[in-house]
Amino acid sequence: MVDVQKCQLLGEVEYAQHNFARLKPLLYSLDGKRWDGQVERAWFPTSGLVFSLSPELRYAASGSLWTFQVKPNERQAVAEDGKDAFMTIQVKQATRFLHDMAPQDAEALRRLATIEGLEAAPLSGGLLLPEMDNQWVLAPEFERGADDRFRVTNDRQLGHMRVLSGTPETIAGISTADGRWALPILHSGHGSEMRNWRLPAALVEQLATDLRKWFPHAPNKARAAVAASALRDLAPVLDGLSALRSPDTRAALDRAKGLIEDAERSGVDLDGLVETLLSAPRIAAEIAAERESLRAALEEQALASVAELESAARARLDDELAEAQRKLTADQEALEVIRAETAEAERALEDARRRHRGETASFTKSLEGLIARARSEPAAYAAEWLSRLGLSPGVDLPASEPVDAVPEVGVSIGEAELGRALMEVSPIQAPEPWFMVMDSAIRARELVVAIGPKARDIVEAWIARMCPLAVRVGASDPSILSLSDLIDGGGRAGAAPLAGAIGRARANPDRLVLALLDDVDISAGGFWLAEAARANRASGGRLPTNLLLVALVEDDAGRFALADGRVGELFPMRFDGATLVPKPIADRGARELALDLLQPPLTGLAVGDRVEALRAAATRVFGPEDVERLANEFAAWAGWLKAGGARPSEEASLTAPLRIGADTMRKGDNNA
Repeated sequence: MVDVQKCQLLGEVEYAQHNFARLKPLLYSLDGKRWDGQVERAWFPTSGLVFSLSPELRYAASGSLWTFQVKPNERQAVAEDGKDAFMTIQVKQATRFLHDMAPQDAEALRRLATIEGLEAAPLSGGLLLPEMDNQWVLAPEFERGADDRFRVTNDRQLGHMRVLSGTPETIAGISTADGRWALPILHSGHGSEMRNWRLPAALVEQLATDLRKWFPHAPNKARAAVAASALRDLAPVLDGLSALRSPDTRAALDRAKGLIEDAERSGVDLDGLVETLLSAPRIAAEIAAERESLRAALEEQALASVAELESAARARLDDELAEAQRKLTADQEALEVIRAETAEAERALEDARRRHRGETASFTKSLEGLIARARSEPAAYAAEWLSRLGLSPGVDLPASEPVDAVPEVGVSIGEAELGRALMEVSPIQAPEPWFMVMDSAIRARELVVAIGPKARDIVEAWIARMCPLAVRVGASDPSILSLSDLIDGGGRAGAAPLAGAIGRARANPDRLVLALLDDVDISAGGFWLAEAARANRASGGRLPTNLLLVALVEDDAGRFALADGRVGELFPMRFDGATLVPKPIADRGARELALDLLQPPLTGLAVGDRVEALRAAATRVFGPEDVERLANEFAAWAGWLKAGGARPSEEASLTAPLRIGADTMRKGDNNA
């Protein structure tokens, strides 16, 4: 078997997102000079693909060719099946042979690539354009014009276009299975031959400009002007001539060279003339006198400027001192006001202390009376208080759910790490993105109702990484009929199920707390789930803003038989179609989701407000195209249930668990 870590590889992009990509290796090379053979799929365990985090591949086009090497993937533990065993290094865009184009002579190829333009450009990298006699001109990059044709326009490259000699087989070795030829990493067939694709007219125009610059005051100024004018008249004619071999161009360049030599000789004479003039005594004396006059004038101007600056500085300093005095006076007056208010507050505090001492004495006397009665008549006293609570003696009170000790603050998971953290713990086998869809819904403050035998593993995986402060709340009590029963007990006896979670959220206002409504009762859940979903989303509601709700139903959720409108208030997800892959779960206290990744509470509860919240939350982990697709599928789903719209298409793969979950919870005569 070939050691893939010691090979140069050619591959194409299978798919790419904003934070990672996967490539399909096609060819390998042992020495980098030519491609030696086809890559076998068994060398790379994940469907024959290689994992990549290279920034060059961000949103790379599918099917584009790239050269790279591989190394073991050290970013996560490799599973038993070897998934993502390798990742890319030294990623570069590949240069392709345009072998399906008919060869052309040097001048025709230059005009096609620089003037007429190509109809299509490569997905990435450069092109090798065919000349006659198995010659290939290397064009590293193209620019798209207003006519949607692609040309080589880089002036620096136009003067040094490399030429490779030989057939694609002798240069590259072999092609890909679909017939594409690509240049190896180390190619030695270019030799020393170059092509100069610059226009001759541009060179002659520059020579004419130089002539006008060199002869401003020379004795043969008129001659230089005539030569420059002749070159300018010749420049437009040269556009149709070859840049390398045309005799007319060679003659024009020889003529320009002669003019340059004349200019250099004239320049030598001009330098001698200037030196002779400057050495004359009279001219030297006049120059010295003019220099002294200029020095005196400059000194006078400098003294005047210094005096003006000093006067302005003094005036500015006086203004600043006056302003500081005004501020000091105002601060002193404010201090006197504060002192008077402090004295008044001290007097009010002393009055409050006196009232508190009187009220405390009265309360103490009342409490002593209650204790005395409880000691003398314990049975009657207990019966009185049980009747006040609406209970009869002997009724067993349900115990509140135990709440674990608060874990230490973990390392916050920010936006840059969110996608990677979700991929590390997602128990759903790729390529299904349903774990990220569930995460986006939770952060958009939707009440996710996870349904089915696989739901607990998926929800617990999210909690283990994102929310160490999660509280599991038993919701199987059939006497829970409203949100009030969950929050403050309502008319029920005993502690409210959500009291512990609400207390934890208020005690930790800067950390996320999630209440998992576990094992929701089928008969009673239909009364309060929709109300809980609205409270989970609303601003200024009855729940702390850092507390989110998620419901779990492992029983037969079809017995809910809810109306479409009530199902549309929820975010039901049934994961029967998901393939679960067990993964080790990190310490739940080690990491936790940053609170700023949650969407703020909604000011409106319309479907449009929910769609925009989900769109904003999904932007953190999905690319732009997938964000729009998810938002559109959710809007169609909500319109189906809330407004009687058409049933969503079966092709809506991102929200397939959502559609199946809704069918599970709807009334039997409404199910599709």
